Amino acid sequence: MSPIALSLLSKAYKHYEQTLDVEFSYQPKNADDLFYSTEAACQLYDNGYIKDVSEFVFSDSISNLFEPIVFTITFKGINYMRSNRKL
Repeated sequence: MSPIALSLLSKAYKHYEQTLDVEFSYQPKNADDLFYSTEAACQLYDNGYIKDVSEFVFSDSISNLFEPIVFTITFKGINYMRSNRKL
């Protein structure tokens, strides 16, 4: 897993731990962050760690820098973080 994908999954897991809400929203800081975060979200989706991902993540061109990436962390993603997070 890429470091950026792990970071995004870690943020979603931390949100889940604090709120018990599996839906997570990430607002990219700039165009580079948007590019890398959408790539990370695709990787997490392909690996089954997240689902219900914002549709624009899968498009060939992203036109809105101000839209957050929204997704649901899956049971597989939660278990991965429980097993692999650094204490």
